[in-house]
Parts: sequence; C-alpha cells; structure tokens
Amino acid sequence: MPELSVERQNDFPLTMNTRDAVTQFLAAKNLSERSRADYGRYLYRLADYAGTAPLKEVLSLARVTDWVSQLKQSGAYAARNGVAYLKSFASWCHIVYGTPRLEGFEYPKVPVSTRTALTDDEVKQVFGTFSLPTRNGSRTRAYIALLLSSGLRRDEARQLLLSDLVESPPHVRVRAETTKGRRGRVSRLSGAAIALIRDYIVQRPPYKGEPPEPLFLAEYGTAFTPKGFGSCADEAFNVIERLTGLRISSHIFRHTWATNYARGMGKTGNTVYDLKREGGWKNLVIPLTYIHDRPEAELLAMPVPGAINGSW
Repeated sequence: MPELSVERQNDFPLTMNTRDAVTQFLAAKNLSERSRADYGRYLYRLADYAGTAPLKEVLSLARVTDWVSQLKQSGAYAARNGVAYLKSFASWCHIVYGTPRLEGFEYPKVPVSTRTALTDDEVKQVFGTFSLPTRNGSRTRAYIALLLSSGLRRDEARQLLLSDLVESPPHVRVRAETTKGRRGRVSRLSGAAIALIRDYIVQRPPYKGEPPEPLFLAEYGTAFTPKGFGSCADEAFNVIERLTGLRISSHIFRHTWATNYARGMGKTGNTVYDLKREGGWKNLVIPLTYIHDRPEAELLAMPVPGAINGSW
C-alpha cells in the first residue's frame, strides 16, 4: 500500500469503510491460514457492528467498549480474543491511517484456567483403551503419540506431510506456513512414537489426491479438512473419556508434553529455551504456563538444591 501523507492520514478515516480496512489489514499481515480465519471472524464482526460509521469513530474508546460488551454475551473468552485481534488491527490502523491508539483499553478478565497435564498413569490409561476395538485405532494411536512426543498443535499435525517425517534422527519438520507464528521449526520424536506412526502408515488407505501427500489421511484416503480432522479427533477422545473418565483434548497432550519436557531437563540437558523453540512459542511467558507440577513423590526423591555440590 502506498504511504499516506500526514494530511491524508488524518482525513482518510473520516470516510474509510471499516470492512475495507479489515480486508486491507488481513492482506498486509503475514498470517497462517488458521490465524487469518480467526482474525477475520472477529474483525468482520466488528465491521458488521460498525455499519456505515467512519473508521475513526469506530476505533474510538467509547465504540470499542460497546462492541466488546456485546462480545461478552458470547462468553469471556470470546471477548478476550476479540480484544486481542482488535488491538492488533487498531495499532495497524493508527500507523497507516492515523486512527486512535486505544491506550488504556484493558483485556476482559477470564476464569482461571483449570487445564493441566496428564499424569504418567493417565497416559497409560489413554493408550490402554486401544486394546479394545475402536474405529481408526492406528491413526488415533499415531496422532496421540505424535502430540505427546513433539508437542505439536492440532492443526500443525493435520498439515504435516509424509515428507515432513524424518526417522533418523527421529523428528518432524513443522513448516512455517502451518504454524501460528509463521516460523518453521524442528520437533524431536521418541522411538516409541516413530514406531506407532510407522504402524499407522502401513495400515492407512492409499492416498487419493494430488501431491504433496499428507501424513494423516481421512478414512477413504483423502486429505483432511480442518473440521473433519477435529471431528475425528473428538470422536476418538469421546471413546477414551467414556472408558477412562479422563477429560481429553489435543491441547491437553501439548500441556503434557511441555510438563514432561521440563521434568526431564536434568537428564536431557535441555533448557526452557529449547522448550520454547520446539514448542513454537515467541517468548518464555506462554510455555511456562504449560508446565505443571511434577508428582510429589518424584519431587521428594530429587536432590535438594545445594546438596549436589555439597555447599550446604
């Protein structure tokens, strides 16, 4: 987009249509397909709310406060997500069009998360359910093993290609265009995970589509859509929940991976910076919220700080 003069910046928002501004914002941002859809869902909702009101008025503190109060009717998390996307949009509009900065606009409060990691015994329970006949069991085993071993997000796993899997040394290459932050990375796999993924590849149907070939295939050999992949995962997790009573989701396995990563740091030599890198996070703030308490018995069996080098 051509640079606007200061005078044009100040005048443009008086007639700028909010929907057009949202479209230009999404085109300018380097977002993944998933993130672009999430931004668009909320910001086009803002455009519908704005109607014919000029952009400068829509991004005033009074108007956005009113819009967020409407979002709260859909839940606290919807309102918080909406504010996050709105702030990014407003910052961009300020630079390009000279609209207000929205200084002092706070994120809505959300309930304290009760999400935690699975214990070792609970992980055994999850895999124990596969001794019973379940639909597409080998794919479910491979998917869960992948998440527990690599910490991938659900949509990153869906978009893995067969060629992204490397067996020696075992790891997956997560392509930048499939991630939330648009940054590629490598995430290691355990030997057990590789074995279960290999078992699935042998059993899965032949791929019916154009290259490149996905790692995970739908029942008849086609590529998954985001909705279809989520539905299959939820169907498998519902079976596990019914048999074990555990609350299961793809994200629970990411929490479990991060917690186990931290538990093993004394033996592996990895650090929280390695955790951040393999998990695909921008900084240390978020991954630290994924690490949960280790079992008490395990903590008590560990050396006391300072006793290792005999200092006290």
